[in-house]
Amino acid sequence: MRNAERYFRAFQILETDQLVKGSFFGDKAIEGLSLLRDVLEKIYFRNAMKIYPRMKEAMIKLGYKTE
Repeated sequence: MRNAERYFRAFQILETDQLVKGSFFGDKAIEGLSLLRDVLEKIYFRNAMKIYPRMKEAMIKLGYKTE
């Protein structure tokens, strides 16, 4: 499986309540988690700020709360 497909599937699982064919660990279908926006923000942006040094500055300029 290609990485782009894995990323897309991961986003579907985290963001929607749809039944997603294939999961993180195999080919079985999994129901999406439909995580709240605050939770998704922590997963996406706050982790990115830890990984990429300039990300925090960029997020502040865009108006995001980083604390």
